[in-house]
Amino acid sequence: MGPRATTTLFLAAAAWLILVVLPDPAALAVDLRILHTSYLPADPAGLVRLVLGYAVRSDGALPASLGLIAVAAVATAIVVARRDRLTLDSRVLAGAALGWLVTGAVTLLVVTYRPSRYVVPLLPALSILIALGWAAATRPPTRAAVPGSSATTPARRSPGRRSIAALAAIAVGALVVPGILEAIAWSGQPSTLPAIQADALGAGIDTPIEGKMAPAFAMRVAVPAIVSLGSMVNGGDLYADRGVRWVVAARDDPTDTPGWAATHPQAWAARRAVACHPWSGTVYCLYRVP
Repeated sequence: MGPRATTTLFLAAAAWLILVVLPDPAALAVDLRILHTSYLPADPAGLVRLVLGYAVRSDGALPASLGLIAVAAVATAIVVARRDRLTLDSRVLAGAALGWLVTGAVTLLVVTYRPSRYVVPLLPALSILIALGWAAATRPPTRAAVPGSSATTPARRSPGRRSIAALAAIAVGALVVPGILEAIAWSGQPSTLPAIQADALGAGIDTPIEGKMAPAFAMRVAVPAIVSLGSMVNGGDLYADRGVRWVVAARDDPTDTPGWAATHPQAWAARRAVACHPWSGTVYCLYRVP
């Protein structure tokens, strides 16, 4: 790593220490206490199952970043094949990005707790590799220096260089446009969390409330909010044992029902929707149960 990169990392670490840690070290201690404890597999077979299982249980991370991963893989191959077209600093940056990506990916694959948010720190490394791949694909090669001179001159542009640049632009556009469209759709949703919480606060909730989104929607209501996922999480008879009479559930998803719905079918069938809000592509309703 070059001296400029080392200096930049040192200054960034110093700024974080001065601006974040020193003003409130107790807050950092709280963050460390609430980190989830993860364990390594006890045997090689468990390790293989864990690694292969991530392909189908990535908490949505792989589908969301698959395009970025594919383009970064192509870009990395271009960087390796045309590394002579990159400066020394760029080659060092490519190696650092690869190390960053491999270290993070291996860690993610072998631990037992890996929510999708843990993938976010790896995305900048993919972006760096894509940028370097673009540079290596579109930069013309250099001709050999004139004897007796230390300078090099750019080689004549190859006929396919413009085509490569166009393909690279299309690939990057394909990665950027979906995110922009999703951000526009998200910002255009009529529901915001403060508005949803205000509705819940004025709904007259007077008993415990349950549901996957119950803690977020009823955060300002002074009643217990119980996270539940059908019979998988808190799937007991909360209707009878905890007095639950309010439920947050997806309106168009028949599988998003409390675990006690089968035990008290009449009560669940008589539920009344008090308010419904779109949230992250799904319409969630606040139900009152008799």
